[in-house]
Amino acid sequence: MKVFLFPSQGSQEVGMGADLFESDSAFRNLVALASKPVGEDLEPICIRGPQKKLLQTQLLQPLLVAVSLGYLRRLNEQGV
Repeated sequence: MKVFLFPSQGSQEVGMGADLFESDSAFRNLVALASKPVGEDLEPICIRGPQKKLLQTQLLQPLLVAVSLGYLRRLNEQGV
């Protein structure tokens, strides 16, 4: 059995997941999907900030889930 522990609010930083945005179209689609319920495009907030906006819980929580799932997908692709 594998168990993964994902970070929560407080672990965010502007630019998190930048490598995923550059290389993974499925990740970009996931962030676009996460953007719909909050009514705001989360990609530019994640990549460029501003930090003040990234700290807003209603934007941050879906972003943290998407980034975590993006890295989980990458780990799975590497056989982890």
